[in-house]
Amino acid sequence: MNRIKKVIITASICLCMTSFSSAKDLIDVSQFPAWFQEASQRDSVIETRSSISIPKYKVDSKVVGKFKLISDDNGVWYYNVDIGTDSPVECYVFEEFDGTSNSLKNVIEASIEGAAELNEKPFANKYNYAVDVGVIKDTPYLALDTFYSLGEGNQMVSGVLKAYSSQTQNTLQICVHNEIGYRKAFFSVFESFINAFVESESTESFFEVVYLMTINDLPVGYGLEKHSLDADGDVYSYIESSMIIPVDASNVSVTDSVETEWSSPTGSIINADQYVLENGRYTSQLALKPLEGKWKVTGELQGKTIDAFLTYEDWLLSSFGAYLASAYILTSEDSSLNYNAWVTEADPTTALPLTISKTSPETPNKLSMQMGPIKVDYVSSALGVFDEGSIRQGPVQVNIFKIYQRGEPSLK
Repeated sequence: MNRIKKVIITASICLCMTSFSSAKDLIDVSQFPAWFQEASQRDSVIETRSSISIPKYKVDSKVVGKFKLISDDNGVWYYNVDIGTDSPVECYVFEEFDGTSNSLKNVIEASIEGAAELNEKPFANKYNYAVDVGVIKDTPYLALDTFYSLGEGNQMVSGVLKAYSSQTQNTLQICVHNEIGYRKAFFSVFESFINAFVESESTESFFEVVYLMTINDLPVGYGLEKHSLDADGDVYSYIESSMIIPVDASNVSVTDSVETEWSSPTGSIINADQYVLENGRYTSQLALKPLEGKWKVTGELQGKTIDAFLTYEDWLLSSFGAYLASAYILTSEDSSLNYNAWVTEADPTTALPLTISKTSPETPNKLSMQMGPIKVDYVSSALGVFDEGSIRQGPVQVNIFKIYQRGEPSLK
């Protein structure tokens, strides 16, 4: 599951929604004391507006809440935001970071440690309170709320740390609010903060798409793709995914992956680079490049050095090419199409056979993709875009839903 986004590439004209959220509570607050239940329902509409300015990223915008820049050191901007509650919202901008989910987990842990120091009480326990995956305009985000306790016996105190994380302009934005309730108010601050960066972004992509990933109806991550053309007409693909999966009541597993890929307009790979960061450790850093008429793979996988040629010298289906293949089979008389692809989960030194098939004559837009142990069943648009479906690998099934799209994969 480290690189689910490699599979969902076949997963459409702009689905332009202001925002989308799939928030899911993991704790039944009806079992909590009455004071906590009442506090969890508190909320407010924030009337205050203020300005933020970061010239380096051409950010100059009005935002919700009273933002105050506390520090700007070593590529980290830290803001304190007064929203009229006992505790302020805190927002960060990072130039260097470990990914949307890995960084979110790190900031949450640091914030709870800070609360323990501030209250002069030892950390007692924590529980996953709520998770969320959504999109603000074209920008996906992750969220994790954490219920925590400090101290012991009748001196114990409890709180809820709410946290959001998102990437824009090659920077990471994280906001946290250490107070029970005020969910809508907090989100309005985070949303306006992200919009300040989104509004100043420029894009050269002709096709963008964002997918929501769920397991057992629980939102666990997103996949983001951006495809653009260079001066020679080749396709540059940026593919990012981020997952935050509760593994028990108190802990989460976090994974961030990025793949950059160049391919021909007909869908064959020119070269590719990818990495996977899982729970703070790089589990994969690989590159695929043509060399002397062969495919050369270099990098590391699970701590082992990779330096080898593929045992295959023909063309490989690219991420962008998977859209073209899905669109083609919808109008083809063929019931299935066979390709080869570079799928590092199976074996980074081997080209993996990939088969796209029609699943039923009565439902021609329902397709299936088989890649070794991975099977994808999906509903495709006429242009081959993954609208919804599921990914199965062993006992694990991840459901995929498209939540944003701008442009289309067709180059005609």
